[in-house]
Amino acid sequence: MKLVNVTNSHSRLVKQQLESTDAELVKVYTAGNISIVYTEAPQHNELLLVNKKTGYPTN
Repeated sequence: MKLVNVTNSHSRLVKQQLESTDAELVKVYTAGNISIVYTEAPQHNELLLVNKKTGYPTN
């Protein structure tokens, strides 16, 4: 599975994160059905992984 930098396609998310948090760097990647948001701030770094699985029945 290949990790692809898609930060330029998520400019609204990046702008919101930079304006409303202490983040100094925001990057967005995809790998298959998983989206990854990497954020750097002065006191911490964060990784957010979102699994976009489809095809599951909803009850």
